[in-house]
Amino acid sequence: MDSNLITFENASTSSKIPNGYYGLNWTNAYALDTQIYPQWSESGFYSAVKSGTWVAFNMDGQSMTIRVDPPNAFSIKSFVVSSAWEDSATLSMVSQRGSTFYKEASF
Repeated sequence: MDSNLITFENASTSSKIPNGYYGLNWTNAYALDTQIYPQWSESGFYSAVKSGTWVAFNMDGQSMTIRVDPPNAFSIKSFVVSSAWEDSATLSMVSQRGSTFYKEASF
């Protein structure tokens, strides 16, 4: 897959990110336009905006999964993460192919 910057600029006001968006399968992934919610200007949503006004988020603090079906693969070169409401949140990431785990990290 070619390298692409994934933005969510073409989503509706606040919506679930559909499977197939940028060729990936998304679970518990949503997008929102920060301009629609100026009352949240002190939240981490605004801290995560790096392109346009849209951000992706996981609903209700539940795990978000981004994957592709085998035999396909994808790489993440960089991304911006911010906690919208919690000051002491932990980000956990797992790299997995099938039942094989490659890397795990928590930040």
